[in-house]
Amino acid sequence: MLLGIVGWDRDEFESLHLRDLGRALGHDTTLFTLDDVRWGPTAGGHGVLAGDRPAAELDVIVSRAQLRRESWQADLENLTLLSGVPGTPILDPAAVYAAAESKFVQVQRLGAAGIPVLPTVCCRSAGDVRDALDAWGDVVLKPSFGWEGNDVERIGGVARHTDVAGRLLERYGSVLAQPYVPHPEGDMRLTVVGGEVALSFRRVPQGGGWKANVAQGARAEPLTPSGELVELALRASRVMGITIAGVDLMRLGDGHVVVEVNNGPGWHPLSDEQEWAAASAIIRYAERVAAGRPAPG
Repeated sequence: MLLGIVGWDRDEFESLHLRDLGRALGHDTTLFTLDDVRWGPTAGGHGVLAGDRPAAELDVIVSRAQLRRESWQADLENLTLLSGVPGTPILDPAAVYAAAESKFVQVQRLGAAGIPVLPTVCCRSAGDVRDALDAWGDVVLKPSFGWEGNDVERIGGVARHTDVAGRLLERYGSVLAQPYVPHPEGDMRLTVVGGEVALSFRRVPQGGGWKANVAQGARAEPLTPSGELVELALRASRVMGITIAGVDLMRLGDGHVVVEVNNGPGWHPLSDEQEWAAASAIIRYAERVAAGRPAPG
């Protein structure tokens, strides 16, 4: 199989892991980024190039593409070009991948499907932030397009919120506001690949913190998910139309809510066994898609 990996960048652990595992399993695997994608001359005229190779030569592409704020238009254009190569499926295509980038779109689609999500409002001014504080008292602000808990801030007092909210609004123009929900036991990440849950773990904040992101210092613990959690994660990924996703869930009252559906789920640093489970599930799924049988089995 000729397998293409659209990496987050050339150094990201997961992108390199997929490349190396693909090769170890006997596949001709190439790693490239969106910066390597262009429209150019091919043997048949002109087409999409992934580095020096025509993308049409690839049997399947797995995307961990980074859609960067400063080059969003070019990045989305290149991912869309890759998504339109005849005969070369991509996991996942640009429209699906980009929709999962937006937390607002997630709230819209998941909520409309009856999947429990947190109350969410858009803040474009300090006044909007004050309204959220008046409504909920303790608020989490975050950019709609973000990753690894960066620029996610909890605010609860007028004196502190002015500087924090002002910085985020200046940087992003608008942010999400959601009520803060105490979760000392952390949240749960279920990694969905091709309609199955391939990896599950709990992320527990450390050192008195509250962010349940491994990149922010949270500890990852093994998790055997209940049937309810599995079904909720699978429903969320189906609603978003995405086939490779990290679905974050959190307990709320007697049930659970979907916090986010991530289009580039990570698995480092976890145990070697967990990391292998995630990467191998993606490679095996790519094999099925390339063979024309994407469903499990």
